[in-house]
Amino acid sequence: MMADFYDSQLPSLVETSVRVDGSLSAFAQYSILTDNRDEVQRRLGEAGIPTAIYYPRPLHLQDAYAAHGDGPGSLPGSEALCNRILALPMHGYMKKGVALRVTNAVRDAVTE
Repeated sequence: MMADFYDSQLPSLVETSVRVDGSLSAFAQYSILTDNRDEVQRRLGEAGIPTAIYYPRPLHLQDAYAAHGDGPGSLPGSEALCNRILALPMHGYMKKGVALRVTNAVRDAVTE
């Protein structure tokens, strides 16, 4: 599974998802957390690696869920995560060579 490969290559570079032993995930996306997310995304884009930010705003700052928070600053953990999360390429037909290219590009992006 490509998530296992990402898990083996990325933890020393970025924060990766925690999985409970014995559980399975379909991994519709594989997201990392990094303090310099925008720069990492820019550098990955320059390397031809597509990324996505699926959660640019936390739920409590969206109109539909505004009643579940008290505006900006009311849920700082959620707000901080939205500024750090970045989804890497992940799909059911992904080859290990592609995943290696992605992890090498992440390494270059966070170490330079």
